[in-house]
Amino acid sequence: MSGNSASVGGSSPSSVVTSRRSASPDHFYDFDYFMRMSYRIHDDFRDVNDKELFSESICNSISGQEVVLSQHKHSSLCIQWLIENTGNAELIRKLAERICVSTISLDFLMNQSSSCVLQALIEATLKILSKESQQTAGGSERHIKWTTQWLHDIGKLTIQHFNQLLEDTNGSHVMTTTLEALGGIRVGRHWSRKTMGFAMKTNIHTEIEKDVIIKELPITFKHLLKRFSKALVLERNEREMKEIILGKATSLVQYLLFVLKVRYTELCQVVVKRLVEIIFLNDESKFAITTSSVSAYLVEAVILVASDHRLMRLWNKHLKGNLKIMWKHDIANFIVQRLIDATQQQALFSDICEELFPSLSSIFRNNRPGIGVCLSKACQRFPPSQQEFIHALMKSYNCFEPKERQIQLVPVMLFSEQQSSSSSRQPYGKVDIWLHGSLMLQYIFGFDDPYKVTRSLLALEPKEIVWIANDKSGSHVIETFLQSQTVTPKQKAQLIDQLRGCYVDMANDRFGSRIVDHILSSVDFKLKSSIMDELVARESQLNSTRNGYHLAKKAGLYHYKNRNDDWKEEEKSRAKRRREMQDIFYTETRPKIQRMK
Repeated sequence: MSGNSASVGGSSPSSVVTSRRSASPDHFYDFDYFMRMSYRIHDDFRDVNDKELFSESICNSISGQEVVLSQHKHSSLCIQWLIENTGNAELIRKLAERICVSTISLDFLMNQSSSCVLQALIEATLKILSKESQQTAGGSERHIKWTTQWLHDIGKLTIQHFNQLLEDTNGSHVMTTTLEALGGIRVGRHWSRKTMGFAMKTNIHTEIEKDVIIKELPITFKHLLKRFSKALVLERNEREMKEIILGKATSLVQYLLFVLKVRYTELCQVVVKRLVEIIFLNDESKFAITTSSVSAYLVEAVILVASDHRLMRLWNKHLKGNLKIMWKHDIANFIVQRLIDATQQQALFSDICEELFPSLSSIFRNNRPGIGVCLSKACQRFPPSQQEFIHALMKSYNCFEPKERQIQLVPVMLFSEQQSSSSSRQPYGKVDIWLHGSLMLQYIFGFDDPYKVTRSLLALEPKEIVWIANDKSGSHVIETFLQSQTVTPKQKAQLIDQLRGCYVDMANDRFGSRIVDHILSSVDFKLKSSIMDELVARESQLNSTRNGYHLAKKAGLYHYKNRNDDWKEEEKSRAKRRREMQDIFYTETRPKIQRMK
């Protein structure tokens, strides 16, 4: 036991529990007292049962006063602590029975302290419902009925006082938590333009499903989602809707769309239709909403959750011919990016490309490279547009004609526009690698035929390739090139051969060492032995850095140098195991990269 806990009182957990059982409810107005008691849990209680005993003792001591205590700053924090730290479902049930629709009022929902207590209780109850819903053993459903009913009643209460809560900051937070509970999805908490943008690995539906915590939504919750949608969007006039979209409630509408996308697809499209009517009501409304840093998020969400049919109508009626105005704006350009991300039809994507490809040069000059990244990512879904995109990139950087200038594409994208020709190229290491150029190239190496871009990369000087490999952003380009299924083994072997004499410089770098490690694990035995010879020749330099030392250890450099026969046997065994795994997991074995002849 620490000296700190000993100075507080009793020397044993049992004595501490006894003293807490006799605690007066008045003590809960004394925040310092409660915090001393809660900290003692970590010092004195080594058993989970002791902690639960303390929580139950506190719950019993405040019985009948939960609603009153929740409305005071310090005592509400104590109750929150109790809710968030107990794992006892029965204790949460007792609190839910005492803090329910029959004991709380509208003021309780809008009070800063009590609203936080209610949110914590909603989340704890939802957690219990989620856990019970996933269990199938007998008797595991004893908490489903009361959790479902309590959350349903809270949902009805928030809808009953919808307008009042919508105007209040604390009430809005309660509504958001309630909406998440009714949808069984904790969505929106980690969402930003980054996660909604080109960092998104899959479609929006799949991303939202990661946040689902209740697989089967109770039917009563689905009915409340419909009432929630009507109260928030469908039954409001144009003026009210515009105020909501441009005000604080825009995030609530956004979360509603995400929940409906997974839980109530038909209703989601009805809500989308209504929002589109308000957003694009007239030029004034469109400009105000699409250029606001707050409401533009909602427009992006509308585009992402819209069905293919609804998105095509939105394009034909409101967006077609207006992309240039939008991508020039600091905020509205993100809507263009989400439009590209959301497109799932070749016809629509071709129309978008027809409007954007001729303007790529201006798009980059206006510092809108995110649009280029989104286009390169989308082209992986639409192979017919891939070569057209590569040509548009070349034209935007003035290296499409004459044909000999096409090999300048990669240095221009990675280094800077000053690198557009070999005569003006600056010494390597003097120019920063362009992050967005790196991202575009990573997607391009996944195209069906990246030959023209591959040829440009292979035209670089070895020192420039090493510089790229040793850069945080550039290393991903080389890694993607080597892992690509459409770059030929011959082209990969050519790059590996160009790096002769540079492997130690790469191995000593934090990022370059990953590239060397990948090469050693993918080349054939003869080529790997050749690279190992190069590492052995400069072993002292290799071991002078942490990255080089660990790479040498992982590659088995000591055994290669001193026990070569054992190393060869180990490599043969490893190669055999790799072939066996490929036979199991791949229908076609991946070809080994062989040494250039």
